[in-house]
Amino acid sequence: MKLKIGDAVYLQKTDVAFLIYEVGAFPGSFIDELFSGRDMFFINGGIDSLKFSLRFEEPENVEWLMAQDYIPDFEILNGQTISELKKIVDALSNRSREISTEFTDMPLDYQKEHIGQFKMEQSLVAFKQVSYEKMIDYLRGKAEFTFPNGYRPVKPETKKKGWFFGLFGARK
Repeated sequence: MKLKIGDAVYLQKTDVAFLIYEVGAFPGSFIDELFSGRDMFFINGGIDSLKFSLRFEEPENVEWLMAQDYIPDFEILNGQTISELKKIVDALSNRSREISTEFTDMPLDYQKEHIGQFKMEQSLVAFKQVSYEKMIDYLRGKAEFTFPNGYRPVKPETKKKGWFFGLFGARK
């Protein structure tokens, strides 16, 4: 996920890894800024996967990152309900199945010629789906993101339905 604060965009390390290893097409200034002032860049699985730790300030990078719709924006997702996010996850899951079906229904020659395109589309959908699932866990209180210093997200108000649901902070 990405998080825009002022003139900067913060990413999680998993997002950067995805951009480097899967997408591979980004502005040259992105790599320059990524490694500027950093001795090493490690991606260590679950430990940093929910941490918005990589800051990008170059206007070209900020504009480019904000235009990448397969990297969901935290603020937009944070304004959704769990049921809205679940519907999107279901739609993404359906799209993934459609991509697979489209591919397998194509003639073998076409498959060989376009396999990279199908793999990339499948990867983008899966990556986006994982981000939405992380957000659902966050809204349920099952995961916590680590935000940049001074940033405090506003969690959407819990919708209360009577005293029982109010006790547990249940969300729809």
